Order: sequence, then structure tokens, then C-alpha cells
Amino acid sequence: MIILFLQELLLFAAAQAIGLFTALKAKSILPEQGRVQVDFTLPEVIIFIGVFSVVIFFLTRFFRKSPVFFRAVLGLVIFAGSQTVFSLVLNEVIFSTLAAFLLAILVLKAKVVFYHNIGMILAVAGVGAVIGLSLTPIAAVLLLLVLSFYDIIAVYKTKHMIKMAEGMIKAQAISGIIIPQISKDWFERLENVQPGGRFMILGSGDLLMPLILAASVTGLHGLAGGLTVTFFSMAGLFLTYWLFITQKERRAMAALPPIAVMAIIGYLVSIVL
Repeated sequence: MIILFLQELLLFAAAQAIGLFTALKAKSILPEQGRVQVDFTLPEVIIFIGVFSVVIFFLTRFFRKSPVFFRAVLGLVIFAGSQTVFSLVLNEVIFSTLAAFLLAILVLKAKVVFYHNIGMILAVAGVGAVIGLSLTPIAAVLLLLVLSFYDIIAVYKTKHMIKMAEGMIKAQAISGIIIPQISKDWFERLENVQPGGRFMILGSGDLLMPLILAASVTGLHGLAGGLTVTFFSMAGLFLTYWLFITQKERRAMAALPPIAVMAIIGYLVSIVL
């Protein structure tokens, strides 16, 4: 089981590292007066989550059996996120756009675990860096806290997130990274991926949210602060994994709360340091 966690940790760390690189690069390119970090109040965050919940409810109710919809959304997210990352590496917009387009097509057409994970890592890195640089650390912390409570309710109470995840798995448009238990399954087709068997799935939100806080801290306090948040997030990932494998009955769990708590502790530590 330690191999399984190390693979999960590697994929998680890759998303965070590329996201921090993207945030740092974007921060150096964009002039100081051109960067604005938005602050949220708790009521505003709650309203946002409320709207988000309604959207998720309708997606679950009306599009759960629509593979085309889920795959289209996945392709758009991979294209948008990876294009952000590629644009900071490639000099021409046309090259970064083409690279992002080809990656999205590869992921959607190949339907293979390895390519899917690459697409999701770059998608999370790009989206997380952009959102993180747009928010103040306090706003990011509020978002983490509220979404953690939402995750608990959505997984254990209403269970609508589980239903939507099941729909995405059936559509072969999994919103997260896939961790295989054996090495040959890295090139397994998505149609054979089922959580609880040979694979474990970590949702994209569990990757994205700590990166948003780390990128926000990087934008305001520098790379050292962002790395501190990331290291604590990785400790939260270990805590999540430990809670998962020690369950009496193996079932889906809300992974974000432990990761979020440790990321927030990392932010507080970064302020002190």
C-alpha cells in the first residue's frame, strides 16, 4: 500500500509544483500594478457555494447519463488549464494553443490512465495558478473552509457528488487523477477503471484547492510561503490516505477537509516565518 501512496503523492506534488511554477512565472511577467487580488467575505463565499451547489445538482440530475457532456467539459478544462501552462513555456500563443488542443484531443481519444493523469495535472496547475493569483490568501482560506464543509455534506449526507462522480466514471471523463495499484495499469484504458478495485481516484478539487491557496500566498508573499503551504498540503494528503485505508468498510470519503486544514496551517506557519 505504501507504493500506492507514493504514486498518489508524486502526482499530487507534480500538480502543485507545476502550478507554483506557473504562478511564479505569471507573477514575474505581469507588472505589479496590473495584478489585483480579490478579497471575499464569508457571506459572498457561501452565496458562491450555494450557486455552485445548484449547478452541481442540475448536472447530476440531467446530465448524469450524458457522456458527451462530461467529456466536453473535461476537454475544455484540460485545454484551458494546460494552455495557461504552455503559454509561459512557449513563446508564441499559437504554439501554446496548439499544444493544449492536441493534449485535450489525446486525452479524450486515447482514454488511457497515463495520458489522462498528465492532462489533469496540467489542467489543475493552470487553473489553480490563475485563480490563486486572483485571490487574497484570506479569500482562499475562506473558500477552502466552506468547500470542506460542502464536501462533507455532499459525500456523506446528500451523496450527490458520489452520483456525479459515478456518472463521470461511466462517461470515461473522470475529474481527478487515477492511481493504479500495479505498474502495468498506468496504461490501462479508462473503461476498465473502477474505484475500490485496482485503482484509487483523487478528485480534481482535492488537487486544485490547496494549489489555489499556495498560488495566492506565492503571489503575495513569495515562493517560500507557497512551498510551505504545499508541504503542509502533502501532509494533509498523507492524513487523508491514512484515514482512507483504516476505514472498517472501504468507501468513498471526503478527501478535501484534511488537506484543507493542513494547507491552512501551512499558511499560518508561512506568515510566522
